Amino acid sequence: MDFTPSQISKIIERILCKEDGLNTILKLTLETLMKAERTEYKHLTRDYSNGYRSRKAFGNKQMLELQAPHTRNGVLYPVILSLLKSQEQEARSLGFRLYKPGLTTKQVSGVF
Repeated sequence: MDFTPSQISKIIERILCKEDGLNTILKLTLETLMKAERTEYKHLTRDYSNGYRSRKAFGNKQMLELQAPHTRNGVLYPVILSLLKSQEQEARSLGFRLYKPGLTTKQVSGVF
């Protein structure tokens, strides 16, 4: 099924208007990017799909539970997961740096 950019925009707007719509769009987008990367990877390496693994990522005010595609040989690690992992490490590092000089847990959580 092919949609025009205008139709896609309207669908996204409808989802965004719902409660937790932004996290829904984030989750769908990230999972779709990872599936596309697996498809390309399989084409280049002649590897096979082998299900999904749960991964977590920061969403809008909550953690997202993502289904990251896996391949039979286990070598595929989607690029977007690497970027998200770096983001999580930076957030943890920032939290520790804020907490160390004496900010309370409540003040540190306010940053996030």
